[in-house]
This record gives sequence, structure tokens and C-alpha cells, in this order.
Amino acid sequence: PPCCQKSQARSLVEDGRSTKLKLGLQSKPLFTREWLREVINLDDQLVRQHELVILDEIQRVPELFAVLRGLIDRGRTRGRRAGHFLLLGSASLDLIRQSSETLAGRVAHCELASLDILEVDNSLRTFDCLWFRGGFPESFLANDDEQSFAWRFDFIRTYLERDIPQLGSRIPAETLRRFWMMLAHSQGALLNAARLGSGLGVSGQMVARYTDLLVDLLLERRLRPLHRNVGKRLVRSPKVYIRDSGIVHTLLGISQMEALFGHPVVGPSWEGFVLETLLGVLPDNVVPSFYRTAAGAEIDLVLEFPDGRLWTIEIKLGLVPKVQRGFYLAMGDLQPERSFVVYSGEERYPLAQNVEAISHLCNGDPDPRAVNVRAANSWRSGLEPMRNTTASIPPRFLVECPLVPLLSLLGLPDPQLLAPATLAGITEMYVPALLVKEASVEGAEKGRTENCF
Repeated sequence: PPCCQKSQARSLVEDGRSTKLKLGLQSKPLFTREWLREVINLDDQLVRQHELVILDEIQRVPELFAVLRGLIDRGRTRGRRAGHFLLLGSASLDLIRQSSETLAGRVAHCELASLDILEVDNSLRTFDCLWFRGGFPESFLANDDEQSFAWRFDFIRTYLERDIPQLGSRIPAETLRRFWMMLAHSQGALLNAARLGSGLGVSGQMVARYTDLLVDLLLERRLRPLHRNVGKRLVRSPKVYIRDSGIVHTLLGISQMEALFGHPVVGPSWEGFVLETLLGVLPDNVVPSFYRTAAGAEIDLVLEFPDGRLWTIEIKLGLVPKVQRGFYLAMGDLQPERSFVVYSGEERYPLAQNVEAISHLCNGDPDPRAVNVRAANSWRSGLEPMRNTTASIPPRFLVECPLVPLLSLLGLPDPQLLAPATLAGITEMYVPALLVKEASVEGAEKGRTENCF
């Protein structure tokens, strides 16, 4: 996102010992080539005395790339170190295209995403606030949810009406707004260009063009399906996510946390938020994708490492991670090295079939106490349905069915008379141990519906 790119990039040099020169190009949209050579010239005393020159909003002055190429080449002949220029921009499509064409072999790209959970207070309340408001600093740090929503609303309007047209796009702002809203309603769904085009009154090719534009602007993520020969009929369409969860909520008119939990998009919004958090910390050589077959096997996120290893990740909103059958079917197809379920609880513990449940707040090793508490809670949650089911069954059948044959095999006399006493003893010894007090979650549920600050 634009604001975060600039603020974080500037922070890269705030603590450095080297002197620096910053040129804000946004206030002067028109420059002559001669003026640029005078300002950015290694022979000029103003630039030579600074080891780092920061050029902000450089995509507004495309003529500068050719000038920089000559300066960089001249500096190399004089033995000048790399990293003399830090180029900042809020439009990736122009910045990357122009820098790649003109500065090929002379530039390294670094995408600075918005705030994530690693950069804020590691607490449930702060995490929910980051999810609800999004990662734009002005939105996240607003005094209240109302002010945050107003900032995001103004950002969307300004970006659609002013910033995107300045990049040369001729897409009407209202059409792009409607397209953005349709993507918000289908957050995390497969891209169906024909359906979206029908709703907008445009062709599928135009929808692809709109999608490419938002992806290039770092506003939308296009997650590709896994391409691997597993002998299955795979889904080939990509999934699309609006990258900032706060923008999703604003496009849908969700201004309060209570409204979010009652909206159908709450699950996909959470999935997209966690997805962006995970992808933000991945090495560049790890390829993310998703897996889905026509038979119903599905995994939200597949990480493919350079050596061919696979990690599979399922994302679930809820205090108890519930994995569907399709996840295990997909595991059987892919045979991943490790599998995880990221959920919104507060514990980390192993699940069945080599799957590990990971809390969004927990980064350490599994806590054995959490495993014991979760197992006890599972037993307790199953006792009440069992009581309701067996309430109408005569006790004689409950006794004779499981215990009478067993007592007969043991050679004990009168098994029908011993069965009731045996059942009573087992119940007295073991059932109290299963009735472990369930961990309280009312406070966490209540905290989700409160105002973030």
C-alpha cells in the first residue's frame, strides 16, 4: 500500500549514520531533462556530500530513470558502492516496468506491505483491531472505528478518482468501484470473469484487465492453483483476494465489529487477512498456491519449497479448528511434509493425521497443558449429547449390551447380576475425571465485539 511503502522505506535510513538527501518529486510534476541532470549529478556538491539519495514518488517523473542509469554506470566506474539511490513509489506497475526496462541489472525491488501482526502488539484485541481496520497506518492508528472507517472511505474515493487516472488508466472510476465491491463480496473465491463481466456490463477480457490493474497496484492478490501432476482433475482458475482487510470491510459498508461477525464475508475476510500475514514473511523462493479438485479435495494455501517439499495450511475462523474431509483428501493427494490449521484460538497443539493446530497468537512449541485441556473439553462436549441419546433407553440394555458378554468371557458367575455393579464402579471412578472444567472463552468473544481502542 502506498502510505506504508513510503513510511517504512524512509525508516530504513532513519537510524543510519550516513548522511542522506531526500527529494520529494510529488510537488513538482514537470521537470526538464537539464534540470534533472543538474539536481541529480555526482559532480554536484549537493549530492556528492550525501551517501544516500532518496527519491520519493519517482513514478511521477519517468524521465529520471534514464538519468539514473547514466549516474549509476558512472559511479560504478569510479568504484562507488551500490545503494546510493533509494527509489520510493506508490504505483508498482509503472515503477517496476520503468525500472526494469531502464535499470535492468542495476536495481533490486523490495515490496513493503502494510502493517502485520509482527509489527503490532501481540494480543487478541490488537490482532482483531488490525484485522477489522486493515494495515494502513492511518486506519489502524485512528482514535476510534468511526475515524478509521472515514479514512478508508476517503482513501478509496481518492484512489479511484485521482490516483488511478494519473497512472494513465482510462477505466471510469465508478466502474472500477463497482468491480472492487464485487470482489469484496466474493473475497477469496475463484475468479469468474464471465460472471463479473455480466454484472458490470463488460466483457471477460475487460474484467481480466481490471484484475491486472488492481494486482499491479498491490491492492489485490491473485493466488494461483497448484500445478502438479497428481492424477486428479484440478481447478485451474485463480482465487482473488483484496489484500487489505480494512478495505474489504469499507467496500461492504461494515463500520463496526459486531456487523462484521454477522456478515457472510467474515470467514473469507479472516482467510484473506491470515493469508497476507503468512505470505508477508515467506522467502522469495517459496511459491504459494492453493489446491482444489473436482472431487472436493481442497487446501487454502500450499507452500512449495525449491527442493519440492510441500507444506499445506488450512485457515479457519473459530476457537476450535474444524477441518473438513476435503482437507484430508488433499493431504492424501499431495503427501505434504507438514500440515497446519491456523485458527483464531489461543493454543497450539497437534491434531489427528499429522496436522498441527496453530493459533494466530502462538509462535512457540505446543503446550502440553493445552492439549490436555482441549482433550478434556472434547470429552465434555460429547457427554451431553450422549446423555440425551441414552435417556430414553432402559438401563437394562445399557448394562447387558457392553458388559454381559465381557463378563461371560472372563468366566465370572451370574454376569447379568454383576453388570450393574460393574458399570456403577466404572462410572464412579472415571466419569468425574472427564468432567474437566472447560476453559473460559466468554471474555475473548466479548472482546471481539468491543471497539478496538
